[in-house]
Amino acid sequence: MSENHGDTAPLLGSQRTPEYGAVEDAPVADPRTSSKFKRNLGTAEAFSIIISIVIGSGIFTSPGSIDTNVPAPGFALIVWAVGGLLAWTGAATMAELGTAIAGEGGVQPYLQYIFGDVFGFLAAWTWIVAVIPASLGIMSIVFVESVFSAIGENNRTQGALHKFLSIFVLIVFSMANGVSTKVTNRLNRFFVTAKFTAIAATVVAGIAVVVYHLAAHTDKSTQDWWTKSWFGYRTSVGPDGSKTDWSKVNGWEMLGHYSAALYGALWAYSGWDKAIYISAELSAPARQLPLAFNTAIPVIVGGYIAVNAAYYILLPWDVVSTSDSVAVTAFNHLLGPGVGLVAAAVICIVVAGALLGSAFVGSRMIVSASNKNWLPRFLGVVGHIGLRSATESADSSTDESESESDAPINALIFSTACSALYIIFGNFRALITFNGLGEYSFFFLTMVGALVLRIREPKLHRPYKPFFVIPVIFTLVSGFVVARGAVFAPFQAAISPYRQEQGQLFTKLEAHTNSDEMTKTTIEVPQHPWLDQLFHHWQESPERVFIRDLATDKEATFGEFLYEVLAHRDRLHKQLSPETQERLQDPSEEVFVAIIANAGFEFAVLLLAIHALGGIAVPLRIQVHAEEARYFLGTCNASLITSSQREAEHAQAISSELSIPQVTFAQNNLSPSKLATLHFEQVESPSSNGIPRFDEDRGFALLFTSGTTGSPKGVLSSSGSILKGTQYYQSNLSLTPRDTWLHHAPAHWKGGFDFLLAATYAGARIEFASSVFSPAWLLERIGATKPMRRARGPITCILALPSLLISVAEALEQIKRDEGQKEYEDAVQGVRDIRVFVSGSIRVPEWLKDVWRQEIIPGREVVNAYGFTEAAGMVAMTAWDAKGAVPKDCCGPHNPDLSVKVTDSGEICVKGPLVMKRFVAANLKQIQIRAHAPKRRYISDNPDVMDNVFDADGYYKTGDMGTVSANGIVTVLGRANQDMIRTMGYRVNSADVEDPLRSYPGPPRIAQAYVLGIEDAVNGQRVAALLLTQTQDAADSDAQSERNSNSNSNSKSKSTIDLASLRHWLATEKKIPAYKLPAAVRVIRKEEFSGLTVSGKPSKKKIAGLYFGEEAMERGHVDMWDFAVQEDFGGHRAWDWEGRPKRDV
Repeated sequence: MSENHGDTAPLLGSQRTPEYGAVEDAPVADPRTSSKFKRNLGTAEAFSIIISIVIGSGIFTSPGSIDTNVPAPGFALIVWAVGGLLAWTGAATMAELGTAIAGEGGVQPYLQYIFGDVFGFLAAWTWIVAVIPASLGIMSIVFVESVFSAIGENNRTQGALHKFLSIFVLIVFSMANGVSTKVTNRLNRFFVTAKFTAIAATVVAGIAVVVYHLAAHTDKSTQDWWTKSWFGYRTSVGPDGSKTDWSKVNGWEMLGHYSAALYGALWAYSGWDKAIYISAELSAPARQLPLAFNTAIPVIVGGYIAVNAAYYILLPWDVVSTSDSVAVTAFNHLLGPGVGLVAAAVICIVVAGALLGSAFVGSRMIVSASNKNWLPRFLGVVGHIGLRSATESADSSTDESESESDAPINALIFSTACSALYIIFGNFRALITFNGLGEYSFFFLTMVGALVLRIREPKLHRPYKPFFVIPVIFTLVSGFVVARGAVFAPFQAAISPYRQEQGQLFTKLEAHTNSDEMTKTTIEVPQHPWLDQLFHHWQESPERVFIRDLATDKEATFGEFLYEVLAHRDRLHKQLSPETQERLQDPSEEVFVAIIANAGFEFAVLLLAIHALGGIAVPLRIQVHAEEARYFLGTCNASLITSSQREAEHAQAISSELSIPQVTFAQNNLSPSKLATLHFEQVESPSSNGIPRFDEDRGFALLFTSGTTGSPKGVLSSSGSILKGTQYYQSNLSLTPRDTWLHHAPAHWKGGFDFLLAATYAGARIEFASSVFSPAWLLERIGATKPMRRARGPITCILALPSLLISVAEALEQIKRDEGQKEYEDAVQGVRDIRVFVSGSIRVPEWLKDVWRQEIIPGREVVNAYGFTEAAGMVAMTAWDAKGAVPKDCCGPHNPDLSVKVTDSGEICVKGPLVMKRFVAANLKQIQIRAHAPKRRYISDNPDVMDNVFDADGYYKTGDMGTVSANGIVTVLGRANQDMIRTMGYRVNSADVEDPLRSYPGPPRIAQAYVLGIEDAVNGQRVAALLLTQTQDAADSDAQSERNSNSNSNSKSKSTIDLASLRHWLATEKKIPAYKLPAAVRVIRKEEFSGLTVSGKPSKKKIAGLYFGEEAMERGHVDMWDFAVQEDFGGHRAWDWEGRPKRDV
């Protein structure tokens, strides 16, 4: 053997001494380069190492996860006892091997002796590059998180800071181990004392509470430990609020819960094996090792059982199962937040002790591997940093007392560096699984090896030899842990022995390691059309993203969405008064619940939660004015206000003013691993929790519409009519789960409301984009080669009103001019990939249809939908896949659930189950609800609101002119009543504006005003006003015209009345809402007016042609308002829903 053989031997070469070797001629490690530890440790030090490492954060955090998975606290204490007993069987087996097979480095020498070099090599490398660094990383992270918890800082967004501090803590405790073994032992004794103190304080507190209540004869009716059975079945509450009725849990499911609880207990006992790492430093290992195991483990088990019993005495039992830090919660509950802070600090000390002990024993494994040439030699150097020559090693070995330190500093540095990499690139759950699977895989092999050795070498000298059943038991236990971990994290289980430096892959892994996450949570889904659909979509695609909310960066699967709906249903129910809860049980009663939230994930959850509750949703715009809210919620007598998190402050202000209870959306933030454990189960009806069954006659939603005259009307839709209308959308648009609907419309408006439900029912993905939406953003989102398209996939469906169709066409032309043909083709291809464009509410001009059907989506048509708030779904809709040009103003065949006719005057009228039948008379002081009244009607403070709404045959009079062919094809030609203007999706009655105009103070004075609607490509119609001035004011009119011509007016022609001033006067003096203000004005002298019929009555049709026709426009006789102009009407006013730039929706 050459002098430096130890430096050149192959890593996998056998380095065993002859008395332990299976191969007699194997090369032996050079003793001059092998590092040795001093045998200066005794039983007390081994005892301290075990205590320091085992009693970590588990006893203070695991109780909740174990309690969640057992029927009663008594069973939890049994699980803790069984877990401790199983840990002792492993420790006893390790003691047997440790006293029979000399060596250092944990299980590595045992596996090497029993199975050969390869197994010893794999064990060493697995511990060195996986188990030890992962364990140190876990405890460093737990220490930092405990510190943050102690100071009350729970901000999880500071990930980089937490990782930096975790690495800093790791370095500090590694340095503490690098001083000397004596220093480490002293620190261990301190930490052991602190741990026993923490446990003793908790146990004493529990005993004190029992003694106090028994001796003082106080009221014990509120004490769970006194009034409830410790071994009876209960209903436990999980951390996520889910409940488990243990009386209904069957055998196999019960076994699954117990296995999860046992797994949590074994995790809390981790570290029971660590005394074998220092066996080479024990002065008499054959005696001291078994003694340390057999004293430390029972002490730990007894302490664990006692402290858990104290938790159940100090806390309500539901709190134990839902708390992540039971000890802190217990002392907070008992003595107040100040003492809880001290308890949190003690927990930090406990974790620090475990970290110190783990770093201490981990470095010994590295030295052992280095001595066998399985790692570079310098890592085995003891006493200083860097390399040591053979001569120095020989000299050192002759006089160990001269060494300045006996700590394996290089090994500590290496271990710290590996752990730091895991902290930087890994995540907590992956580290736990990585540590647990790697460790228990070789525990299993070691236990099997102990059994093999009993048979193969029965005469091997064993100073300590437990009964044969002991290693058998822990063989089964370790096999269970490995199999369970491999099932829930197979990828990590497979790569564990070979992972050395690629910790960054773990950021993509989520392991089910916490027992509360590994257990399936069964959630009941009652029979209900909407819940049935969500349940079906969850079954079909449990992992598929259903909702993507760009305002909150929220993505949710069907499972998470369904869970949130059911959770908020129960939460809202608890917020209702007992009287209101009782009203829910009566199908004839109506319970209205307002929603103040923009279209998005939170709105969708609240909407369906209210419906599942049996309530009626009342969506309001997010910036609803207090005066509007008073009208809306007073009119329907709302019982509750709900809101998104973003609108919580505004909703709370309205709640305070109106004295209506308010609830803010509270997201449960379920992790992917927790979501994977959710199991939904359909049941015939809700459990007895006060939730009524589905009834199609119950109201679904109350949508307020601008109406014709007076205050807005609330259109109440029944659950059955909304369901039929939604199914009509799904059928006519062929909506499927393969679709993605880009939702950018306000949810309180029919279009936004309807298509949210249609996409949900069909299972299509919904991408809520109102917070970022613009034509330019849309083209960036859908462009064939754009990053957003590649990241999120294509958009297949969108609501596209004429304003958007015009804007997209203009944007495409601009791209062609400014960026070239290639960018244009990319953008237009993205548009063509959209399967369905739905337009409606406002008439789409034929020229615009031609642009789209000929240039943008050649050979295809924009879907033309005809409907209104008063009818669920749509009255008629053209086919999305229509071949050839659709006739002018054609809206396709009418809804088969509706009967459509045209009167002799040409007005379209509709009748059927989707149309309102009558109204509920109401005012702001008193609500009057007719029993069993149909749920499709107006709700208004005007008792005459239904007058002239239906004809003698019960048909709803739409106010639209049109035709219906023999085969049911509907064509809409315009408004039947020129006094009714439809602009921006709202209705304006001309009388609401004409009367105030006549009182305009001038100059000039207005003798007569005619208000009518004129065609507008973007808004459908624009409110136009023809103003007739007094004859004697002609001179004044001329002078005013001259002034206007020289002024910097916002209007576009020379009117004798300044349009901006007129609009401001109407808004501020007459309180006219912005959407009703004139947007086109023409002024003429009274004697010039010729818009009368032969009978002398004014004809607004004739007025439109004479004074607002093409010729009048071209000559500049009409003053046209620019909607982009900012106007100041004195702050945020009620009823200014539309007609103003940058309006909220």
